Amino acid sequence: MRNEIGSTAKSHAAVAAGSVGARETGGITPYQLHSAEAAARAAGRPYVPWRPDPSGD
Repeated sequence: MRNEIGSTAKSHAAVAAGSVGARETGGITPYQLHSAEAAARAAGRPYVPWRPDPSGD
């Protein structure tokens, strides 16, 4: 995702402190996941999780 939005990599300090990505264990909480699903449902649209575009690599 960082490539797609032009974000810089995590700092060495963040990684050393245990910061993980959204796709890694602990990277997204159940609350965050369920909030996104509920928002989609309330808007009357299907919940489609973000998936990276492999052509952007």
